[in-house]
Formats: sequence, C-alpha cells, structure tokens
Amino acid sequence: NHFKTISRLRHPMRQGIGISVANAANIFVRTTDAEFVAAMASVAEEILETFKGAETLLAYAGAGDFIFMTGPAVLPTSEAVEVQINPALQGKAALVPPDCLPVVHVGKVAGSSFFSRRSLDEIIETALQSARSRSSGPATLTEKTG
Repeated sequence: NHFKTISRLRHPMRQGIGISVANAANIFVRTTDAEFVAAMASVAEEILETFKGAETLLAYAGAGDFIFMTGPAVLPTSEAVEVQINPALQGKAALVPPDCLPVVHVGKVAGSSFFSRRSLDEIIETALQSARSRSSGPATLTEKTG
C-alpha cells in the first residue's frame, strides 16, 4: 500500500477521510463483477471531483470503503461531502440496476500534526471506522452465490 510508504518527515501533517458505500454488500451480491467495479469507480470519480484542486491520494480499501488522504487543508464537513457525492451518483444510475445505486457515508476527518506520534496506519483506521460507524449497512462483503 502506497500510504504506508509515506513517512512522517515527508508528509508531517496528513488528514484522512474514510468514505464508505453503505450498500456495497448488496451491490456486490446483486451485480456482475464488471457492474460492481463500475459502481466503485463511479464513487471514486465523484470523490476526486468533490475534492478537486487539493493535493490528494485516494485508495480503495475493499468492502466498499475508500480512504482519502490530503495535506493540511480546510475540508468540508462530512454532511457537505455526502450532499455533493450522493446526488452525483444518482446521475450515473444507468451503470447498475436501480436498487443497487451506491449510497455514500463520509466519516470525520482523522489527522496528525507535525509533532504527533500518530502513524498513518492509525489515521487510516480511525478514518475508516468513522465512515463505517455512519453507515447503516454491513461493513463487509458477502460471497456471491451462483
């Protein structure tokens, strides 16, 4: 994982935001592999569009979770990000069956300061847990049957 190669000296003040697709398990089970990947790619596109102009790193963490990392910057609230991303995803409804439209929940910003002893692993885990706790759906994917 590229995030783990970033040292505190190189990027001393990082912020992480966890973003979770609340209904990822449902999407995974009810769509083809290609449709699932297209749905997650649409989510990633909207995340990057929402935060365009900022120095960012975005990774898919699996199970419908994304981690967004940025440097010191003023970021919008979780609710404001959701209000931007979810309607934009509705505009891409043709990519997946109607009952499988991704619904995104955004966690609180987790970060570190120059003097913090907090590792990137801790920032990432805190950010993902925050997003998962806001999500009403399951945090893990189930296997497809058939």
